[in-house]
Amino acid sequence: MKGYERALGPGDVIQWRGLRVTSPARTLVDLATLIPPQELVVVGDDMLRRGLLTPAELLAMLEVSHVGRRGLTAVRWAVPRMDGKSGSAQESRARLRFEEEGLPRPECNADIYDDAGGFVACADLVLKEGKIAVEYDGEHHLTVEQQRSDAIRDRLLIAAGYVPLRATSRDIERRNTDLFDTIRTLLIQRTSWRPR
Repeated sequence: MKGYERALGPGDVIQWRGLRVTSPARTLVDLATLIPPQELVVVGDDMLRRGLLTPAELLAMLEVSHVGRRGLTAVRWAVPRMDGKSGSAQESRARLRFEEEGLPRPECNADIYDDAGGFVACADLVLKEGKIAVEYDGEHHLTVEQQRSDAIRDRLLIAAGYVPLRATSRDIERRNTDLFDTIRTLLIQRTSWRPR
């Protein structure tokens, strides 16, 4: 464990389960000097998902009490990329890869309906215009029961006109671009979107 000492302003400290701790927004600002900006997005997504803060609260805090602080550039880069609908750290990392590959930002955990308005599925990362649904497959997708469920969902997505694609931890690594090359090709074929 490594300790740090910093001056704390009003609103930087909150009570949590009887303990004095730094606020979620302050914690993010402090982390900005210690972790890569992409990981700041991952932490921010989790805080948003848990309802610990909002992007507006974070930006307001930055403007008022942390002008000129180290790490602010990283936080300002991270905040518009955060999404509280992201279901996991790996989903957040996969979403960031879309941007790195020059692709449109997908919706997180978006509900998909068929033409009759019937619910089809909630997919991890969705490009609705191109009807592309990307599911991040973590270890729990290796069980027989989950594979059966995934197969049924994929068939329902195909029937609704969507292309279901699977992402794994391999796809988050920058050297592996085949998933995103496939998405790029599908977008070109199915929409008016073109790479920049």
